[in-house]
Amino acid sequence: MKTEKIKVLIVDDSALMRLILEDMLSSEEDIEIVGKARNGLDAIEKVKKLAPHVVTLDIEMPVMDGITALRGILEANPTVKVIMFSTLTKRGADATIKCLELGAFDFVHKPSQSDKDEIQSVKTDLITKIRSAFMSLCSDKTLKLDQTYPKKVSKVPDEKGDYNLLLVASSTGGPQALMKLLPQLPKNFPAPIAIVQHMPPGFTKSFSSRLDQLCNIHVVEGSENTPMTPGVAILAPGGQHMIIKETQGRMHCHLANLPPVNGVKPSADVLFQSVSLLENAKPVTVILTGMGKDGAKGALLLKEEKNSFVIAESPETAVIFGMPKAAGEVGAVDIFLPLDQIAPKITSLFQ
Repeated sequence: MKTEKIKVLIVDDSALMRLILEDMLSSEEDIEIVGKARNGLDAIEKVKKLAPHVVTLDIEMPVMDGITALRGILEANPTVKVIMFSTLTKRGADATIKCLELGAFDFVHKPSQSDKDEIQSVKTDLITKIRSAFMSLCSDKTLKLDQTYPKKVSKVPDEKGDYNLLLVASSTGGPQALMKLLPQLPKNFPAPIAIVQHMPPGFTKSFSSRLDQLCNIHVVEGSENTPMTPGVAILAPGGQHMIIKETQGRMHCHLANLPPVNGVKPSADVLFQSVSLLENAKPVTVILTGMGKDGAKGALLLKEEKNSFVIAESPETAVIFGMPKAAGEVGAVDIFLPLDQIAPKITSLFQ
């Protein structure tokens, strides 16, 4: 049976960058470049005409910038998946976070046109995200949980368990999920919150600032020796692992420049393992949308060592069901819930 190819539209005002992107993708057997556009207006017309599965979209363009173009593309075709190309500047990071909020699927760092090593690194990242985007288009959101893995829970926690810490892990689709989940938590949330969102260096500062604007709770990017305070969420900085240590009964977050774990940095498993070693921590653990299996082993360890209550996002709302499914497969998950039901469940557990 012939497999459908992933139809990609490339949008960039630079002819050289369009050529570089074409070279990146044309060697992949499962990807077909159906067109190229030189600006946002051109892109919107070609989305209507060519019906691509995925669009790669530069943020900074003349005639129509990437944010405006994104709105037009999604209006023309609400199901198309858009991957933004972002520069490593504060302006670029802020614009990228805005695009994710508006509905972009993901983003990659725009490489230097002359740096071959950087181009190769971006190629690997971009192809992975294009395939993830296509997978999210093809996935069956009505999938029943008992058809996806053998349901098993190693240890059943108390739903009124005097929990004193909330841990959240997310990856692909996570920024959008966090922007929906965290604003539902009350200002007087009685526990500190630690979040690992897979995101490269240079973007977590802008993302934490945007979350802080949206939320009742306070959201900050993690830094060395940040105290864990009730009602404050600490987002692991891109490119560094975040761990929690306990001194005289008080929890603080620390940063660790160790190798990637599960291919990612920061890693939820690193954070979760650090919490499993604390004497007084009793966490509620949440696994949201994402590719891969980061957080699965750590969530199981927290269940076994700390009797953590573990919530995972169910397939009907998860952009990618990989991380929640992996946690379920090892027996770490107590309950799967759609995204809009997770915050009420968290709040009830902490009452």
